[in-house]
Amino acid sequence: MIEEFDGTFLCYRWDRMSTSARGVGRGMNTPLVRWTALGLLLLTVVVILRAPTLDRAVIDWDESVYLLVARSVIHGELPYVEIWDHKQPFLFVLLTLSFVAPDPIVGMRLVTCLGVSVTALLLALMVWQLVGGWVFPGLAALLYVLATMASGGLATNTEVLFSPFLAAAFYVLVFASGLQGFVWK
Repeated sequence: MIEEFDGTFLCYRWDRMSTSARGVGRGMNTPLVRWTALGLLLLTVVVILRAPTLDRAVIDWDESVYLLVARSVIHGELPYVEIWDHKQPFLFVLLTLSFVAPDPIVGMRLVTCLGVSVTALLLALMVWQLVGGWVFPGLAALLYVLATMASGGLATNTEVLFSPFLAAAFYVLVFASGLQGFVWK
């Protein structure tokens, strides 16, 4: 059953939904709870699948440079002054989250896990918008998670870290703007 959706990012129109779609009489089985549960499940699966590499010192040498620049940003230095890399400045700001963990390498890999799971969740949301149900959205999310583990996807790279932002932009462009009928019908 596909609940009525107003096209904005994860904002359901409660006033236009039936009482069963709003979760009245169903306890915690509301759309927001289901999508949150799927997101947490995806994050758990990603962390479990990537667990053997969480504390590996080097998967790709670019990661070391990213962490050095992120550490310099934490210490108040500007990117591209003391330590230089040709990547986007937001990457280094995003990777400052790595230093919340006791080990910055594990923290960096957990930021990657978060990025992969958010992208998988957004992909599942897009597939759900197109075909409904939970089988195909779940399958699309799982296939994305598995695909990111091949061809250097285990490393913390810009392609993996910026995918959630790209998926969110694509969702807003196509689904929230009403272009889905124009594109897919």
